[in-house]
Amino acid sequence: MKKIKIATILLAACLLLGNVSVANAASIDNGNKVHFNTEDNDTDLTLLQSKIATEEVTCDFTDATNDGASAYADTRRVSNKYMWSASTMEYNFSDQKWTSNTEIFSTYAKTSEGFVMSGFLLNPKGQSNYNSALREGYLNDSAYDENQGHYYQCVVSDEDCNNITFMLESNVNVFIFDNDINLIYRSSDEAGVTSYFDRYYSTTKTIAGTSNKVISLGLIDGNYYIVFKVKDATATTGYHYGYYAGQPLPIAQTTTFSDLTHYTTIKWNRSSSSQSASTQTLTINCPSGSEDEYALTGVKFSDKSKAFANNTYASSIDYYYTPATASYSKKLAQTGGWWSDLVDNNPPSGSIDGNYATSVTVHWVSGISYVNASCTTMTQMTLDYLVPFGIIVG
Repeated sequence: MKKIKIATILLAACLLLGNVSVANAASIDNGNKVHFNTEDNDTDLTLLQSKIATEEVTCDFTDATNDGASAYADTRRVSNKYMWSASTMEYNFSDQKWTSNTEIFSTYAKTSEGFVMSGFLLNPKGQSNYNSALREGYLNDSAYDENQGHYYQCVVSDEDCNNITFMLESNVNVFIFDNDINLIYRSSDEAGVTSYFDRYYSTTKTIAGTSNKVISLGLIDGNYYIVFKVKDATATTGYHYGYYAGQPLPIAQTTTFSDLTHYTTIKWNRSSSSQSASTQTLTINCPSGSEDEYALTGVKFSDKSKAFANNTYASSIDYYYTPATASYSKKLAQTGGWWSDLVDNNPPSGSIDGNYATSVTVHWVSGISYVNASCTTMTQMTLDYLVPFGIIVG
């Protein structure tokens, strides 16, 4: 048996960032659109900064506090943090289907009068709400006569509320400015001021044949402006972006498994028609305080004994595991004969943190009489699970 521990190893393509600080929530203030000169070079930021600095767009931080998650939630009228609900299907950017030219601002919560409230994301309480929490937009919106930039007044971050995840098509750059309108990050070359980040990760996802850049980062305590800008105003495609602010979503799938095949031999007791025995136990330790950010998506048993052992005395074998979040044993659904890989694609909801015990039950053939009859299994268990971007399994 091998214990496998999830480690917080960071991948930083161009940024040397500090240790992972797992977030619980983040919030976006009201969004306004402003026009940018899309022919400007990305390195010429004077126009972007002047747009933010003038009355043309303003950021009101009067409601914002950075004195802890509870005070922040009360200020923003958000009663629940943006937590992963493991009882729902996985929320995976790689499977996200773009809607037809949906305005990103239409996904804000509305008051009874129909007005946008003072700016916070919907509380995701299930799969459909996570979809709603993903803002998306097009930088060549047909409602305007020219290519435009999309602008969010501010993101307020504190030590418990600091995660931002972007998905950008090929013709979209994102810029982040601090409260004094200093540029601290741009996606075109992934250059940034490392002191503003406690976590950074980037990768690419292919959707419908199109490569998209996915960026996930943690912002230190503070107020920020975020700007989306077109790279090439003459391009005909690549203007779409997605934007999520909230708890780091478990959207990067990986697996952990016992690296040793476990031999279990059950000898017939000369009376029973079936007998059971424990096999191996797999232990997963999530970082303390962030267990809910890891979601179990599948369990598989592989029995490799058919090719190596004479199991002619067994008519069938049942395979069980005890989930870390439950006190019962669950029989894995068979996809073929007893020697096939047995898969559970609907494991219990909850964190993956804990011990996963396994067992087998042998059903002896009818009329067995050989006193030394036995059955040997060679099992290996694999757990498929999801982790947040930037937290890699080791």
